[in-house]
Amino acid sequence: MSITDEAFKMAYTDAISNAAKALGCGADIWFDKDRTKYDLQQERAQAAPQSAPAQPDNDMVLLQLIAKINACKTADEVTAIWNSNPTYKSDVRFKDAVATRGKALKGGAA
Repeated sequence: MSITDEAFKMAYTDAISNAAKALGCGADIWFDKDRTKYDLQQERAQAAPQSAPAQPDNDMVLLQLIAKINACKTADEVTAIWNSNPTYKSDVRFKDAVATRGKALKGGAA
């Protein structure tokens, strides 16, 4: 082991840098580059809504379906529209249109 005239300066620099690390100095330099599990969860949460496929204007399609339902001449036509559009079966407006027109056609009123 050799002693150099720089030993005091090296020890002082090492002590200052270790103390600064313990206090968190310099953490802001590396903070953005360090990824944690919390960052990944946040990225997934933000990406989830964006990953949904863009759908056409559902209200316009729904209004067209309701117009077709109202134009039906038989209850079988209403049933066919109901069965061919499973996406809208949970929509209250679609259900009401099918039920109303179905009752009107079964009751004999046009």
